[in-house]
Amino acid sequence: MKVGIISDTHSNIASIKKACKIFNEQNINVILHCGDITSEDALREFRDFKLYFVFGNIDVNRKELEKISTEIGFHCLKEEGVIILDKRRIALIHGDNKKRLLEIIEQQEFDIILTGHTHKKEAYFFGKTLVINPGAHNPINTLRENRTIAVLDLDKALTAENVSFFSI
Repeated sequence: MKVGIISDTHSNIASIKKACKIFNEQNINVILHCGDITSEDALREFRDFKLYFVFGNIDVNRKELEKISTEIGFHCLKEEGVIILDKRRIALIHGDNKKRLLEIIEQQEFDIILTGHTHKKEAYFFGKTLVINPGAHNPINTLRENRTIAVLDLDKALTAENVSFFSI
C-alpha cells in the first residue's frame, strides 16, 4: 500500500490540485495531511481520497474543518493522532509544538512519525522510527521549486530511501 503525505498546504488550491494529480498517478488511495490545511475549500480538494489529517497552528477554523471532514468522510485526528496502516503504527502531528514532537519521537512507540510545520522536506531515522516531513505549499513564503509532497510504499522496507519526494 502506498500512501501520500502532504502538509502545510495553506489553502494553495492550485498546488493541492497538482499534488492530487501526482497522488492519482502514483495510485494513492490514502493521504495523510500533517496540518495547516487552512480552509474548507482546500480540504474539499481531497474528496477523491481517504484522508487522515491533523490540525496545524494556522488552522484557526477547526470547527468548520471538522464539520466538513465529517460530511465528506475524512478522519480528523485533531492536534495529533495515531493510525495503523499495513500493520505500521503511524503518528501524525503538525510539529509546531517542538517539545511535544520530540517527546513522541523519543518514545520510540511508532514505526513512522509524520510531521510538518517547518516547510522543509526530510526523511530520517531516529532509533527505529522513520520521521517524515513532506514539505509545504505556502503560496507566500515557499518558493515554487520547493513545494513538495511525499509518497511512502508501506509494502517496502521502512528506509529513508523508500520515501519518494515529488515537486509540485
